[in-house]
Amino acid sequence: MDAIYENAHVTFIAATGSDAESGLPGVSFGRRTAQAQVQFGDLQLLSTMRHPSLLIYTSTWSKRGWTFQEALLSCRRLFFTEDQVYFECRSIHCQETVKVDFDFIRSKSKKSGDSYHSPGLFNMLSNQETDMSIAAELPKTLIAAYGLISKFSERKLSLESDSLRAFLGILRYLSRLQPSVRHFWGLPVAVNEDLANITEDFTRGLLWSRRTPDREQRRSQFPSWSWTSWAGPVSFFYLESSNFLPRCRPKIELEFEEGSQMGLSTAMVSPMFSTCSDFYPIALHVECTVILPAALEFSKVNLTGMRPKLFNAPVNIIYSEPLVDLSDVYIMLETQEVELLLLYSTPEPAQIAGLLVKHYYGYALRVGMWECSIALDSTVDGNLAVRIGNSVHDLKLDLHWKRKRTRIV
Repeated sequence: MDAIYENAHVTFIAATGSDAESGLPGVSFGRRTAQAQVQFGDLQLLSTMRHPSLLIYTSTWSKRGWTFQEALLSCRRLFFTEDQVYFECRSIHCQETVKVDFDFIRSKSKKSGDSYHSPGLFNMLSNQETDMSIAAELPKTLIAAYGLISKFSERKLSLESDSLRAFLGILRYLSRLQPSVRHFWGLPVAVNEDLANITEDFTRGLLWSRRTPDREQRRSQFPSWSWTSWAGPVSFFYLESSNFLPRCRPKIELEFEEGSQMGLSTAMVSPMFSTCSDFYPIALHVECTVILPAALEFSKVNLTGMRPKLFNAPVNIIYSEPLVDLSDVYIMLETQEVELLLLYSTPEPAQIAGLLVKHYYGYALRVGMWECSIALDSTVDGNLAVRIGNSVHDLKLDLHWKRKRTRIV
């Protein structure tokens, strides 16, 4: 579909009605809303009517998952609303109720034409909002991927099995930009020539969370570590470039259906995948630091609504499954049925983050993520430590933490 929309001369969009059979107002049925006008001698006053963005953003069309790529990939879009026709492309936008002389505007100052000489409502790489200053460090295409996934996840799908298929056109478009974005079951990574940041980008992408964990259902046909595995809105956890100590740096391998396993960088350059923009491993093998129960403090009086602490620093746990009492999660942490995998560490602001996984026989499922405002450090003898303000606490191997390999499906 990406090729169809990108090569179309113009895409007609019915931003009215409740389904594809509703037709175009003023063409397929009835008259549109009349434009109010008043005549004062030689002066004619016209209503500009409701701004098209209001009607477009509140339409059924804008809430459907499959129309997302239609909006973003089309070079030119002609919207039919209840009030008027609205046009936009990647350079300008205009509406039927406001007559604009573009030759006149171009002859004036740049400021005069700025309101029209802009891409409008749907632009692929701009308008990806984040209040995280860290986003400036990330490749523009990766920021766009995170923002677009978040917006797409807010839309509705008739078939939950389409959660990736309806977004593939966007991912293919991003794969043709620089730096190129490839994906693993929808999880984006920016690919530079040296593949230096591939593991960092991948682990950052794993740190997504559901915005409405009290609703929606699990899509069992997708891997638990991908955002595609849950219906409903998701957000990505923006972090600075990781500063992991060498002994804590995570290692990730991909497992494929034929049983082979290979690292992220190896997969990118292997003859089997070097020309691919998408990867579909059946499992991840994650070797990383695991925080053990002895490092955590739990309230024995009232666990409900409480958070475990890592050396007095609260651990914020974002659990994916709906209607789960967090006290049950904390009990599973104590028994190691659920574990905290440490995947990311940043110095400023001091923060560590990772995945929450639940163990089954021979595999684990991603059931959430966690983060804590502390910094990793090392002791004189090379052991791990955490720094909270001016205080440093030792993390003892096999008591507070251990290195472990986990198979996540």
